Amino acid sequence: MSSASEDQISAAVDSAEEVQDPLDDLPARIEVDPGAPFAPEMLEALVALRQEDRALFEDLRTQLERAGCRVTALDESLADEAGDNSSRGPKQVDLLVELVREAELFHSPDGTTFTDLVVNGYRET
Repeated sequence: MSSASEDQISAAVDSAEEVQDPLDDLPARIEVDPGAPFAPEMLEALVALRQEDRALFEDLRTQLERAGCRVTALDESLADEAGDNSSRGPKQVDLLVELVREAELFHSPDGTTFTDLVVNGYRET
């Protein structure tokens, strides 16, 4: 390789912009902008990090939680971004709410609380 080519390569490297990871300082940015982790480019970067390096993702997620990020909402957004929600069933809270809607609540004279549910066509208390 000629000296001129090496000089051109060296000049190109020196003038190149440093590409910054969009996740750098994300926990600190939450203090100013609580919605920062939910920006489309952040969600995309977080999904990629979760797939590439789960340990690093979990460490960052813990930092985000400590900084005040609503990680449950973030997890839902990440699942939407990754297309993971289609394979998930109903959440436990949704199942519990449905059970309560179908239940008959009552109590005995001494104040003991009971619930009647119909399971497989039979009443269970």
